[in-house]
Amino acid sequence: MIIMKHQIIHNNEILQELDDNHKIIYAMVGGIIQSISVYIDDKIIVDQTILCTIQVMKTEITIIFDCNGKIYHIYIKSNQLINANDPLFIIKLGQ
Repeated sequence: MIIMKHQIIHNNEILQELDDNHKIIYAMVGGIIQSISVYIDDKIIVDQTILCTIQVMKTEITIIFDCNGKIYHIYIKSNQLINANDPLFIIKLGQ
């Protein structure tokens, strides 16, 4: 069995090599991180666990995840300005 490896590059550094059991959540839109509702190693329940809230032009967007898993890494901080396609979280699937 061959496990594909992906290199995560952020700020021109390789942060970590991840296998297919990890997924990176990216921002769909730019805005300000209003709140972060999870910590590293928190369990995520499919479509129920709120990961964070992003404020975009006085509208709040709630980010949830479509699989069960566990928070592996958090890229963001509260009140941080983000752009579309910025990484938000790494999720370890199936935890």
